[in-house]
Amino acid sequence: MKTELWDKHGQAAAYVDDDHESIYMRDGTPVGWLNENGIYAYGGKFLGWLYEGWVFGRDGKCVLFTERSQHGPVKPFCQAAEEHGDHGLRPFRSPRDSATRRPGRCPMWSSSDALTFFKQ
Repeated sequence: MKTELWDKHGQAAAYVDDDHESIYMRDGTPVGWLNENGIYAYGGKFLGWLYEGWVFGRDGKCVLFTERSQHGPVKPFCQAAEEHGDHGLRPFRSPRDSATRRPGRCPMWSSSDALTFFKQ
C-alpha cells in the first residue's frame, strides 16, 4: 500500500511506494528513497527524515506529512489525491552520505515545497 505524502497546503505531493522505500512525486518521477528513517536523493545526498509520519529536513522543519503523522505543526485539510502517474525508471543509487544528527523537531512548516526538498 502506497503512503501518501501531503504538503502544508493539503495537496498530495509525493508518495512512498509499496516497497516502503522508493519515493515518487505524484507524476511518477522517482525522487528519493528511505533507509531506516533517513531520506536520500538518488545521488546519495542525505535530505532529512521520515519520523512519526512527518518528513522533515535537516533543519528540523516539516516539509510533508502522512495520514498518521503526530506531534507537529497544524495539518491542513487534505484534498482528494489524484491518480499516481506511471513510475519512471529509478536511477542508480549512489553511495549514501552519512546522516547528520537529527535535530530537535521544530513545530513549524519549512519554506521549501516537496520538489525543492527532493532536488536539493
